[in-house]
Amino acid sequence: MSDVLLTALKFGKYIIAKNNTGNKSIIINNYNGFLFNNLNDINEKNFLIDSLTEKIISKNCIDYFNNYHNKYKEKEAYQSIISLKLENDI
Repeated sequence: MSDVLLTALKFGKYIIAKNNTGNKSIIINNYNGFLFNNLNDINEKNFLIDSLTEKIISKNCIDYFNNYHNKYKEKEAYQSIISLKLENDI
């Protein structure tokens, strides 16, 4: 599921998803998407947004993806972890 969310963010598509631990780890409510608690919540909230707000949230999605889930940054982080592990094992 997280791959789908991350792909959407990568392309600037905001997400509407249930408010649970997994989704909250990726979606910042009203920043790069919208979280709801139950079906009544969906009916009460208006997820239709104007074009300016959509552009801002779309940019937020891309920025979030690039800052936290960019494959190059993730590669660097994994390499750093492996380097630390190797240094500690020596």
